[in-house]
Amino acid sequence: MDDQAPLTKCAYDDCDRFAKENKLCLTHHRWMRRYLSTAYLEETAPKVLDPKIQRMNPNRKCKADQCWSYARTGGFCTLHGGGRKCKVRGCATASQTGGYCRAHGGGSKCRQPHCADFARLRGLCLAHNLEAEHQGLYPASA
Repeated sequence: MDDQAPLTKCAYDDCDRFAKENKLCLTHHRWMRRYLSTAYLEETAPKVLDPKIQRMNPNRKCKADQCWSYARTGGFCTLHGGGRKCKVRGCATASQTGGYCRAHGGGSKCRQPHCADFARLRGLCLAHNLEAEHQGLYPASA
């Protein structure tokens, strides 16, 4: 991991989070991508983010050396043992919906009838989500 760049802060004004994508934290990267992809100019995008985002701890870096991921429960990212674990005894995999890992029945399934894939967005798997977007039921994902 020595080939990774040193930690840098988000380039967005007054943000103390760690940069992850294009010199921005994940929150601002997603936010900018959303507004820029919908033909907004940076100047016209709202300057105030969701109040929930403003309350987030800006120093949520994983405690593991040389790791740039965001910390979960316990101060570590899921790769380094943070976050909630599957309820099955002896399973150290991160839990999904319902408290179990996907191998033990956790995670949300696609809400389309007869689809056994895991839901990824809006309760749909990736294939059904794309299908719904093409049918105009949802706007394209940002």
